[in-house]
Amino acid sequence: NEISKIDQEVLEQKKFKDDKQKGFIGREDTLSKIEDYVLNYKTNEPLIIYGISGMGKSSLIAKSIDNVSKLIPKNGLIYRFVGATQNSTTIKSLLISICDELSNKNIIEKIKEYESEDYKFFKQINEILSNIEKSVVLFIDALDQLQFKDSLQWLPKNSLNSFKIVLSVLN
Repeated sequence: NEISKIDQEVLEQKKFKDDKQKGFIGREDTLSKIEDYVLNYKTNEPLIIYGISGMGKSSLIAKSIDNVSKLIPKNGLIYRFVGATQNSTTIKSLLISICDELSNKNIIEKIKEYESEDYKFFKQINEILSNIEKSVVLFIDALDQLQFKDSLQWLPKNSLNSFKIVLSVLN
């Protein structure tokens, strides 16, 4: 019984998350701000967590994912730690992996074909993410570590309030 590519990705991401938060303590204030954003804010803008390298953003994100997972339906939580896996090193493979998981969870329809040209690809992803109607929280840690990190055309500008995105980046 072969494990699917997307299930493998989700497993590896979970392992990375669990390792990242070993020994994590404190930062209650920041954690509750993230929970507030996820549960209460009527905004469709992403929440950006930023700081200098080595200050523990990834551990904070890992802990926050676990906290948020207790507050929302399990189906509505998706997260990626950039660089943790083979599929999370380029923006394209990362976004395809996220969309595949969204479609696995029946949040979006299965994407038959991804656009090959960058501009069209990002526009395609933007449209998909902008039209998510179910409650979904997407965490992406270390967005700045991606190749082509400046390609933010995929980020929904006017998504529904039920779709929350939490990003962490370097200052």
